Amino acid sequence: MKNKILLFVAFAVLSFTHYSCNENTVGENLILKKGYNYFPLEIGKYITYQLDSIVYRGQSGSDCMFVQDTASHFLKEEVVDIFEDNTGTVNYIIERFTSQNQNGPWQVTDVWNTKKTETQVERVEENLRFIKVVFPVREGTSWNGNTFFQDTTIVLGGETIDFYKHWSDEYEYESVDITEEFNGVMYDSVMTVIQSEASENKINHRVSVEKYARGVGLVYKEMKILDTQCAISSSAGDCDGDDSGLIYCNNIPWEEKAERGLILRQSVVAHN
Repeated sequence: MKNKILLFVAFAVLSFTHYSCNENTVGENLILKKGYNYFPLEIGKYITYQLDSIVYRGQSGSDCMFVQDTASHFLKEEVVDIFEDNTGTVNYIIERFTSQNQNGPWQVTDVWNTKKTETQVERVEENLRFIKVVFPVREGTSWNGNTFFQDTTIVLGGETIDFYKHWSDEYEYESVDITEEFNGVMYDSVMTVIQSEASENKINHRVSVEKYARGVGLVYKEMKILDTQCAISSSAGDCDGDDSGLIYCNNIPWEEKAERGLILRQSVVAHN
């Protein structure tokens, strides 16, 4: 009788272990298949970036003179807490810090929040709610990442600019699980989100790309939000007296002919 009891206990332990292993394996496979680990969220997780930017603005007292303000610093994002919204969904509170040095000292600049469901990730940045990622992560999948937007104007360099109005209609996964290098570190599974790409618009230039690595999150971001009146002012002879107008402006790179806006590059340098 004693041997039978021992045999039953052993069988029960083995069955439970086998079930637990299978359950864990299924869970891990689902995470990989859906791409959930492209956007990991947990309290204590942080990522540090090098952030370089150029802000274009008009020069005071002149209609034709423009200046470029360059800046470079480090940005740190850390998940510090959670809360439940009115739907009962867990939201993660993210504190953002800046510093002139990678190791600090750090100063808090913003508090954002993010929620992740089985189908998408929503992130609130400066009171704008983005749908950053959708699941499953598959090359060619597209969605409206700015669907919650209403007013898209912001003040940049002392001037008001319609930051998101001229973006592409949809975000799209350009590539998935590609090996890429950032600041000397290789990441073997990186996916690229094209949020907006260059169009034939001669006055407004909107390009935005984000890259995410499995187990890490956002590892690279680049934005070019630029406006110009080059074609209009040149054809009218307002500033440079050149009557070739549109042809003249088409031959100038956006980085040179922009009169207001922003170029931003954000690249990972450390994470846990």
